[in-house]
Amino acid sequence: MAELLDGHPSGTPTTVLIVHPDPRDRAAIRAELVASGRLRVVGVTGDRDEAVALAGRLRPTVSLLDDRVRAPGTDLVEALARWSLVIVLTDATERDAVVTLLQAPVQGCLVYGHIEPPDLVRAVNAVASGLGWLSPSAAAAVTWAMRASTPRPAHPGRGSSHLDLP
Repeated sequence: MAELLDGHPSGTPTTVLIVHPDPRDRAAIRAELVASGRLRVVGVTGDRDEAVALAGRLRPTVSLLDDRVRAPGTDLVEALARWSLVIVLTDATERDAVVTLLQAPVQGCLVYGHIEPPDLVRAVNAVASGLGWLSPSAAAAVTWAMRASTPRPAHPGRGSSHLDLP
């Protein structure tokens, strides 16, 4: 049996579909991924319908989706998730907006302004190997949402443990 690299047999690169509305940003993302030597970009588009068609035909391991590419009628994340793992790229920084994005079938969320170019490669590799990936601001949004939705224990007199959070 072949050794696994990022969830795939060794020698088999992780394939990526880039869905982004800006041609310059698509080119920059593609260059960063290709430079890693371990990722193969199989499709690049800024169009929702073309993204769904490419995902269905190419079956990329991971789709990098900028959330500004809108899907009238059908949720684009749902459509892409039928064929690949999805990482959302977003400008959203408000907790509710990030949590809403993460309620879709995504395995990662990268927030612009809170990531560096190498994070794209790390995120794709992590997601391809079965893990998730969140920008620090997305992780903070999830943490705060979990705290807000989880009732605090009603044992104020009990000694604290390393699991007690403020």
